[in-house]
Order: sequence, then structure tokens, then C-alpha cells
Amino acid sequence: MTDETIEKLIYELEAKVDKAIAGFEKVEKSIGDVDKKMDKSSKAMEKGAALVAKAWQLVAVTITAAIALMARATVKSSADMEAYMITLTNLYGDLETAGQKMEWLLDFAQRTPFELPGLIDSMTKLKAYGIEFETVIRSLGNAASA
Repeated sequence: MTDETIEKLIYELEAKVDKAIAGFEKVEKSIGDVDKKMDKSSKAMEKGAALVAKAWQLVAVTITAAIALMARATVKSSADMEAYMITLTNLYGDLETAGQKMEWLLDFAQRTPFELPGLIDSMTKLKAYGIEFETVIRSLGNAASA
């Protein structure tokens, strides 16, 4: 082989090596770009997971608050019912009659626009004047529902 042929081969080999190196550099840059994109995706997923966790915390707080409100309403309702029964027992003199009156009032309150506290108050006042509550209130109920 001549020196010229060897130089030509070395030149061609250097060109191929330079081309290969350029290809490797492109691959390396692509890998770097993918790595950066994966980092961004990972950070976005972390933020999304944090938002979901906060949302679930809000749901849990909301449910807890709703349960607390329902419990408070139930306790208040029970206390109110007990107070109504005491009032009726004092008004009619015995627990059995008071229970019968309470059943009648609850049924009447469900069928008419009147509410139980107002009915109890009206019954107490009318009874104090010796007026039979059921007779008066039935007439009012019929008039109100007409």
C-alpha cells in the first residue's frame, strides 16, 4: 500500500469516526431531553398527588362536619322531645295520656303545615283556658289545608 492510500483510508476512517461520534452526541442529547421531560412529568405527578390528597382531606372534613351537625340535631331533637313530653305530662297529669297526645300531635304535624313546637305551645295555652285543643286545631287544620 502506498502512503497515499493509507492516508486516504485514515481520512475515510476519521470521517466515519467523526460521523459516529456526532451520532452518539445526538443520542446523548436525546437521552438528556428525555431525562428532563421525565423530571418534569415526575414533578407534575407529585403536585397532582398532593392536590388529590388535599381534596380527600377536604372531603373527610366535610363528612365529619356533616356527621357532627346531624348528631347535634339529633341530640337537640331528643332534648326537645323530652321537654315536650314533660310539658304534656304536667298538662294532662299522667305519662300515658301525654304519650297519646304526643302521638296525635306528631301525626297532625305530619299531615298539616303546623310544626310541633307551635302545636305544643298552642295546646298548653288552650288547655290553661279549659278549651279542648283537638277540636279547635282540627278546624284550623281543615281550613289551612283547603
